[in-house]
Amino acid sequence: MIKKVIAPGTLPGLLQKKSKKLSPDDYVIEPCGLLPLPYALCGGEETGYEHIAGADRGAPIAIPEGAYYRLCRRLGDMERVKSDTHSVRQLFLTEDMDDRVLLASLGASAKEAVASPYYCDKLCIAVHNRATGDCAGVGIGCFDAEVGEVWLDKLLMPVHNGAALELMIGELLRRAAALSGFATACAPCRSPLENALRKKGFTGGDIWCACDVSGGDGI
Repeated sequence: MIKKVIAPGTLPGLLQKKSKKLSPDDYVIEPCGLLPLPYALCGGEETGYEHIAGADRGAPIAIPEGAYYRLCRRLGDMERVKSDTHSVRQLFLTEDMDDRVLLASLGASAKEAVASPYYCDKLCIAVHNRATGDCAGVGIGCFDAEVGEVWLDKLLMPVHNGAALELMIGELLRRAAALSGFATACAPCRSPLENALRKKGFTGGDIWCACDVSGGDGI
């Protein structure tokens, strides 16, 4: 699952960074290196986060607990992803009761995502096991029309399945390409989600983590 926010206070000893207001034009040049979250979610400011740059260049680094990668995928012509084991379909939450029940079964995180003002119904999909028909996961993307950014907000799976996750990411990217020139995502460092995103073309070495703003000694 993609975490939109890591709460302050989870990393004692880190100093709060100063706020830096960015314009949307500046942001889109290097979105993951300039802000810890999608532009719309942090108002163009990085207050409260620590940034580690260049973590994809081979140099050994110490990754703080709770740290996550922000990754970017530039979009062009995206082909439909094919799978022998899984199928993918769009969810129609305003029209289909079964789809609403499916989403509700995934908990509060899914409900939070579809309640976002940046929720995009074209970026809400389900992946099913072809053999059993069971839902293997739901992917939800958001779109900020002002900045032109798509981000993969929630990738929810009852049980981790690498093939289903890669199909989900690939289909969301194909749909995102009709809306934007780039997509971003967050993933815990050295996690199966990070690996799957990189397999589908996401790149970047920018690690972010929340600063401790509770009055600790700092470093």
